[in-house]
Amino acid sequence: MIGDARRAGPAHETHALVLVAADTALDGDRLGEPLARAMQDAQVGAVVRGVFAGPETIGHLAPGRLAVLAERDDRLVRRLDLLLRMLDADGVTAPRVWVEGLPETDAAVAALLDELSRG
Repeated sequence: MIGDARRAGPAHETHALVLVAADTALDGDRLGEPLARAMQDAQVGAVVRGVFAGPETIGHLAPGRLAVLAERDDRLVRRLDLLLRMLDADGVTAPRVWVEGLPETDAAVAALLDELSRG
């Protein structure tokens, strides 16, 4: 994932992580329904893939949390705007979306992904 990005230059300069985090506070109310969270994650993932439909890598970090390795280019802001509008369109509480810069080293990237997967 990160290795592919580095071919275009230092990944911390050319790419960023777009994070999408759903509100998992209500998951406790759905005990016995782990499939409900998985289905919601799949729906959010389909929206994310619709916006980032190119060579971007999309990963599932944890229940309710997705990451996209996206190129930092002039389209990124427009894609974020589209993603926010599409996630908000379903009438359910829209997930939080934000951008994290990539650290310079593989070890720091691993630590960041570990932290993000814990919420």
